Amino acid sequence: MPIESITLHCVRKDGRRETTELSGHTMTDARELAKWVLNHWNGVYAEVDICVDDRTVERVRNPAVPSSVGTA
Repeated sequence: MPIESITLHCVRKDGRRETTELSGHTMTDARELAKWVLNHWNGVYAEVDICVDDRTVERVRNPAVPSSVGTA
């Protein structure tokens, strides 16, 4: 079932966030897009947070980037 609005917060290795809004997509679509971003950009992004209603509901991590990247 499509969700009205899903936000992807793509976190670069330097900690900078880039936001993409999805309308009328499912969580499955959001997961697939998050994985595609991590794979396609080849190590540029450390993780993608999938958010609904301004809350992170799922985090997809790039296995090629250490999890401490982007944290202070």
